[in-house]
Amino acid sequence: MKTDIDIKDEFYRLLRDSELAGMLTGRVSKTGRPPGSEQEDAVISVLAHRSGEIQEAFVVVRIYVPDVVRTDAAQSWMVEDTVRLRALWSAAADLLERGHGPGYLFRLEEQTLFKVEGRDEHCIYFKLLYKYSNR
Repeated sequence: MKTDIDIKDEFYRLLRDSELAGMLTGRVSKTGRPPGSEQEDAVISVLAHRSGEIQEAFVVVRIYVPDVVRTDAAQSWMVEDTVRLRALWSAAADLLERGHGPGYLFRLEEQTLFKVEGRDEHCIYFKLLYKYSNR
């Protein structure tokens, strides 16, 4: 049987050793985002873990991307960094679309982008269905 910690470890190794990790200005984490980080960080978490002969869990990967300043003649404001979001989203989607390892497989179930409340950044959200055979 796999624990949430085991599952996070597998995805941590997958992301840490990927092209995506080399693109980030921050870090890949399985224990949470560093307080006050203003970098591009990827954070792994596990939700709704069900046990049985075939274990199922939802794994979430969040990639945080700081906004950029846009200016015109009269003012400036923060907007999403579409160039970085597009590049990181593409690399992450290629990596997370589907995969497998010893006794497990996963597939991408959901992906979306949202503004992080109270911060000048956006987050790319990937939700994966993870299945592990206890046979």
